[in-house]
Amino acid sequence: MADPLDAWMHFNKPGDTMYWKEAAMQQFEAFKRLADQLGVTESCSVAGDHTSKSIRLPVVEIPGAHGRFLLRDNFHGMNLCFQWEFAPDIDLSQCYGSMTWDDYLAVMKKKRESGMCYGHWTDEEMDDPRILRVQVTRDNGSTYWSKVSPEEKDRWLNRMTSTEWYTRDWSSGKIIVVGTMGPGCKMYVAGHAFAEGISRIVSGDALKCWEPGMKEGIFALGDANGALAVMQMINKAEAAP
Repeated sequence: MADPLDAWMHFNKPGDTMYWKEAAMQQFEAFKRLADQLGVTESCSVAGDHTSKSIRLPVVEIPGAHGRFLLRDNFHGMNLCFQWEFAPDIDLSQCYGSMTWDDYLAVMKKKRESGMCYGHWTDEEMDDPRILRVQVTRDNGSTYWSKVSPEEKDRWLNRMTSTEWYTRDWSSGKIIVVGTMGPGCKMYVAGHAFAEGISRIVSGDALKCWEPGMKEGIFALGDANGALAVMQMINKAEAAP
């Protein structure tokens, strides 16, 4: 007897004319392999769906040792959401890429010098929270206003003590800081996870980038191998002290 995922695959097989058909079929099989590699004896099931490249795709649920995993793949990367009975004690370095303080300063410099951001602002204009726009003259002599909201300006002014500017105004990812921000701290970069399909199933807390102390959260992972590594780590983890 076919399990729910097999049944879903049967009734949602992409049309022969779909350019991404083969990739979709490979994705379906990858979900089944993940369950096998995780040692799950129960059948994985389809908890929801989403659409990418005009193809209907599943949000797959795989039971875990102390909760459940939800996975989706939009052909550009796999997203993993988990909901657990406790906050797992797992290593940030095994989930996210690292960033040094010098790396962080380099990203700030890039934003500061970008013509799309603050490249046309003087240091005095940047440091004054009251100044929210400056007039820029183009090469042809025409002018325009480079504007910033009060909230965005405040985030930039607080950049040495908070990484919120990075998430809200520069990248869709998040920088997680361990320790007091400065040359001696550890920093990890979490990519932005796309949650279409998953967002209809879980609460808002489960859609937040996972950090230590959380018993649910979401990860942006490159492929099925990356998802398997994190799932195995969560499955084996004990409760955080």
